[in-house]
Amino acid sequence: MGGQVKVEIDGPSAIDLNLVMKEIRENYEALITKKRKELELWYQNKITVVEKEAEEHSTSLEASRLEIKELKSTLQTLQIEQQSHLSMKSSLEATLREVHERYSTKLVGLQSMVTGLQAQITLLTASINENNLKYGTLLDLKTRLEAEIVEYRRLLDGEDDSSKT
Repeated sequence: MGGQVKVEIDGPSAIDLNLVMKEIRENYEALITKKRKELELWYQNKITVVEKEAEEHSTSLEASRLEIKELKSTLQTLQIEQQSHLSMKSSLEATLREVHERYSTKLVGLQSMVTGLQAQITLLTASINENNLKYGTLLDLKTRLEAEIVEYRRLLDGEDDSSKT
């Protein structure tokens, strides 16, 4: 049992693995170079697009900043104007209250005066009515006295006429 065995295999010729590895490496390097160029081109396009967008956004941002600045200025102006109007309103309300109080006081005084004058008018009316009655009585008395005087004169004149005759 101690022999030797010799085996021969018919098969394709031996492949040079170094050559295959070299080809694979060249394919991958070519693919890597191609992908790197594509990626570089894509990156440059993206950078260009982003730069344009950034420029547009910065322009828009600057316009927005100016608008915000103007709006803040307008807001401050309006707030100052509002404070001025509120102050004026408070002042006018205080003046209105003062005028209202003053005229209320004057109205009370005038009402008191009117009440006093009405009382005087009532007294004057009563006095005038009383004087009117007295005047009527005196006028009536005067008329009767004048009639009597006329009658006495007529009688005296009649006596004089009778004594002459």
